[in-house]
Amino acid sequence: MSDQERERHEVNGCLELLFALRSEFAQWQGEARDGSAREVLENVLGHIEALEREYRAAPGRTAGAAGYPSSPTREHKTPPSI
Repeated sequence: MSDQERERHEVNGCLELLFALRSEFAQWQGEARDGSAREVLENVLGHIEALEREYRAAPGRTAGAAGYPSSPTREHKTPPSI
């Protein structure tokens, strides 16, 4: 495996992880019971989305390699009580 292929696999792995995190935090934000918890989760989501944009723009990444949608659509675990 070339260095470029290895790097592409690493970037795609990072995107997959960020997608999963964003999906779970988005669900938790929707289920938060108070405004301060929602605000904290909104800040976390913003940071995750910024990281995801950074990885999507990574040099050497081929178009459509990960193909993750921009909004969470996966099934989620039940969040901890907030």
